Amino acid sequence: MNKLAKQKRESITRRTSWVVLFSYLIGGISALYAGIQYNKTLIDYKLPMLIAAMAGTIFSLLTSKYLREYSGKKFRYYGHLFWSILTFGGFITGLLFLINSVFGREQTETLKKPIVGVSHARRSGSVYAEINLVDYSKDIRFDSGERQQVEAANYVVLTTRKGFFGYSIIKEIRLTKE
Repeated sequence: MNKLAKQKRESITRRTSWVVLFSYLIGGISALYAGIQYNKTLIDYKLPMLIAAMAGTIFSLLTSKYLREYSGKKFRYYGHLFWSILTFGGFITGLLFLINSVFGREQTETLKKPIVGVSHARRSGSVYAEINLVDYSKDIRFDSGERQQVEAANYVVLTTRKGFFGYSIIKEIRLTKE
């Protein structure tokens, strides 16, 4: 390999490294946003996970040849697949949650759901009230200070609004005995 070709390859490798690092950062932030929005949206966990896995796999297949060609290090496809699902899949999922939230309807509706179970997260001290929706169950998160109120309540009253894709976004949560 001549000197000019080697310099060109090193330049492309440096630029690719910065682009990959930046995309991992943006994707990671988007994945965190998607996790936060998931807790505020009445949606089964399987759909966002499936979207992230499909988007990340497609992105991985499209970029693996390029990264393998210009990577100065040994290319590992499974590592690339993992990071693609986490970052690009997280980006797409976060973007879909953002669209659902921003372009939703403003009118609200109230849902009163019975609490079918209460669980505790040891690390964060959070309390979760499990409610059943049409075809899945959802855990509604409460702070550790609300533990007694959650355990004493029989119902969760949710004030929601419909999102762009039809998935309801929780605006307010109340606990009640009746």
